[in-house]
Amino acid sequence: MIEPGRASQIPHLDNPFNAPVIYFDAVPTIGLRGSVLHAVLAVHVDEPVTSTQASDHVVAVANLHFSLQTAAHSSHVG
Repeated sequence: MIEPGRASQIPHLDNPFNAPVIYFDAVPTIGLRGSVLHAVLAVHVDEPVTSTQASDHVVAVANLHFSLQTAAHSSHVG
């Protein structure tokens, strides 16, 4: 939360509308190696098996790697 009277700490971003959009609805794994967080973003996919049944499985869509400092900073922005 931003304190009253303080400007936002969000930096100016060049070209934000050309950045890829990643849709995910699960984070099946997250871990810490040294001072770097690793998270796998995934999406649930229903695949038809028969005309009345579907098989649900999880597909990874991105691997994120970021520092603890970045994670701490991100929670204070906005």
